[in-house]
Amino acid sequence: VTLRKNANALARERAATWRGYEWAGVGIGDRQGRFWGVPHRNKGSFEANLIDFFSNRKRISAFNLTEESLEKYHRMLLKFQPKYLYGYVSVLEVFANYIRDNNLGLIPSLVSIITTSEVLNPIARGTISSAFGVRVFNEYGCGELGSIAHECRHGSMHLMSDNLIVETLSGEATGELVATDLFNYAQPIIRYRLGDFATLSDDLCDCGVS
Repeated sequence: VTLRKNANALARERAATWRGYEWAGVGIGDRQGRFWGVPHRNKGSFEANLIDFFSNRKRISAFNLTEESLEKYHRMLLKFQPKYLYGYVSVLEVFANYIRDNNLGLIPSLVSIITTSEVLNPIARGTISSAFGVRVFNEYGCGELGSIAHECRHGSMHLMSDNLIVETLSGEATGELVATDLFNYAQPIIRYRLGDFATLSDDLCDCGVS
């Protein structure tokens, strides 16, 4: 599926993402270890490498998780000294278990880890946090809409409500989520069914973000 976005919508989406990352203690330009897909075609690989270079990040294949590759990733990250790791929950959990099982040292440059794309359950959160010695922050989003919610230091998931309207399909507090992008005029997305279920709350968080 090809989705068109106007420049203002993209700018707002990226600003919301970096605001969420700031809650995890990182900012634009900080070094990132990215556990993600790696394109196999030459053109895609070149573009990904170029983006990674300018984004100050090292991309680590989420689909090559042998013991040899995991050991190489650990050495690479020690040398690169990222400020944070970002990626799929399941892949970061595999890497965390490898580090713990092999008694490998911490990556001292890390201040936090941001997980995305999969459910962050308490077991995975604990495994990842203990292996790397830093706090784990959760991100919720999708390619069509970008950042939808980010976790703050008090553990609450805050909606990016300045960019999106997020509701439940039923209108009740708990239900299937639908979202409307307020600024993508190139291809409007209205009450888009995300396929996820959640409970929405009006409670105020101690961090001060509504």
